[in-house]
Amino acid sequence: MPWPSLDEYFATLQNPDLCFADPRLTGGTVQPNTMGLPLIVCGQFAGVCRVDCGSGGVWAVRFFQSNRAGIRDRYQAISAHLRAHKSPIFATFEFVDDGIMVNGAWYPIVLMEWVAGESLLEHIAGLVKRRDTQGLRDLAERWVTLLQDLEALEVAHGDLQHGNIRVQSDGRLRLIDYDGMWVPALKGQQSLELGLADYQHPGRCADHFGPTLDRFSGAVVCTALLALCERPDLWRQHGSPDTLLFGARDFAQPNTSALIMEMSQSSGDSVRQAVDLLKTALIRDPLDGPAPGDLLRLLMIQPRRSSPPQTRCLRALPGEIGLMLGDHYVPVFGTTSPLPWTDKAAGRRTPLLEWRCPLHARDSKNGAWIVTPVVTVPGSEKGRELAPVIVTTANHDRSPQVRVSLDCYGKLTVSVEGHTVGRREYWPWRS
Repeated sequence: MPWPSLDEYFATLQNPDLCFADPRLTGGTVQPNTMGLPLIVCGQFAGVCRVDCGSGGVWAVRFFQSNRAGIRDRYQAISAHLRAHKSPIFATFEFVDDGIMVNGAWYPIVLMEWVAGESLLEHIAGLVKRRDTQGLRDLAERWVTLLQDLEALEVAHGDLQHGNIRVQSDGRLRLIDYDGMWVPALKGQQSLELGLADYQHPGRCADHFGPTLDRFSGAVVCTALLALCERPDLWRQHGSPDTLLFGARDFAQPNTSALIMEMSQSSGDSVRQAVDLLKTALIRDPLDGPAPGDLLRLLMIQPRRSSPPQTRCLRALPGEIGLMLGDHYVPVFGTTSPLPWTDKAAGRRTPLLEWRCPLHARDSKNGAWIVTPVVTVPGSEKGRELAPVIVTTANHDRSPQVRVSLDCYGKLTVSVEGHTVGRREYWPWRS
């Protein structure tokens, strides 16, 4: 039996009360286009529409244009893994077998919470228009944090590109479209799609399917953001409605790419090194791209500017926490008893735990202190190092005081000499 065409889906979506069986979609209205007809966003293998259900929420309904072998089992494996490893990066979803009726027959859909916000491209365009280079750098840091989180969760999205990355109003990054996702349960299988070519290694094929699948595309986004921090005018010269500076041609012929040659001559050390990482990745296996740690080191390179560099707090997780100060480990919140998670229910907004310590010159490098949070899971003796906090001060003649506090909402705050230099909300609390 042939599957419906987009035109047939378009026709049936004009009667949402008749075409959906799932009670969550009852009484919903499909978002219209300028002509008042269903608005469908089309991809290579599927289409998506938005369904507003009033108090029942807003949903993204994804329907397929062909019977992709094993898609149901893949989505079930992905759903099981994401339920077991909860993260705000992902939207909740469900594969519904009898999801939409077209021409008297039922076809499956993926019912996903609607993720509000701008696409990555829209968000970057706004930052460039305002010449907000600090905003671009902050975005690069959040991006590297997301890449670290994905690998920690043992998840590869498979198609990291601007259309699948949403930037919410509070700055959080979230991912949509999980057709090409890899989780451990899919080990040994092939990828169902190869991702948008403007973000992917040109040698990628269906056999390239594993936990490091996102490394190349992650480096592409990071390199573009670093380059725009240095030169926002690159957006006007090389950007387009469909690409983030780089295109598939740049990766296919890097030695003749005008953009890559221009970036290789950048005055910014981080940009030149990022391009070198990409060029090296292009001669390696598509799964052997730059690791998030490699990108993190690029962010540690302070841009050349007249004002003192700001400090960063890239990432931490709720858990028992210590700090690495240079090569020295210092326990902060204890290593034997779990944090008092139940205090969150009390709605406390004051610091739950707090720690202060001077930073000594012996632990600094080039006037900067690298402070690395270390999380120890309750019941385990092995600590896990997370992304470091870079602490700098304009006055290197004395040792600054660092203050670390963790509140009951999972927010870690780092301050130096009374000035907050890093604040961020982290993963959901765990029991």
